Amino acid sequence: MNSRFGRALRQGWIASVVGYSALRFVAAWGALGTYGVNPVVFGVVDIATAYPYAHATAKVVETAWAGRARSATVWGAVALVMFVAPYAYVLAAGGAMPASVRTAVVAIAVAMAVVVAVGLVRRTRRGAHAIAA
Repeated sequence: MNSRFGRALRQGWIASVVGYSALRFVAAWGALGTYGVNPVVFGVVDIATAYPYAHATAKVVETAWAGRARSATVWGAVALVMFVAPYAYVLAAGGAMPASVRTAVVAIAVAMAVVVAVGLVRRTRRGAHAIAA
């Protein structure tokens, strides 16, 4: 995606992920403190990992389209670490968190991961079909 459109698409994706993280931070503010999780630290972790996560997911699609599977795998690993970090912090810091809430946090993380993985696969396949045509 070296075209102007590709760069704009990538930047839009990154902005939307960072914006989502900021909104999630605001929405989670009250709930996190209830369970001993510092909402400021969560916000810093979440927002600090949003840009590298979004950049990495964009690179997964770009490198997969280019047929560079090894590079796509590396970027996928970076995306996975950045995706998991905020959830890992919540689970690690939430000492007072009941098992049902921990289960909900894990369920949300898994559901979001599935949505992202399906989206990445679809975008990658769509791009591969467009390139082959």
